[in-house]
Amino acid sequence: MYRTVFDVRGTGTFPLDMLRYDSCVPHTQDDVCQMSLTRARVLTLHSYHKYKKTSVPTSARWHSFGWEVVRVDAPDSVA
Repeated sequence: MYRTVFDVRGTGTFPLDMLRYDSCVPHTQDDVCQMSLTRARVLTLHSYHKYKKTSVPTSARWHSFGWEVVRVDAPDSVA
């Protein structure tokens, strides 16, 4: 199993469907709180996936919601 940690930046309503689409969750409780705000903000998310080369996050889809992927860490192996 692998985990990819990434940051997204945006304003307005957070696109909750992207959590399902990219199989990701907020990284910390602070990121959960940031989801309900409407001002500009950066959230850290992480996704667990079976294969190291899984295409997470889907930057173009985030962009279609007005959000930008601003950082993606290399996938790391988790037990």
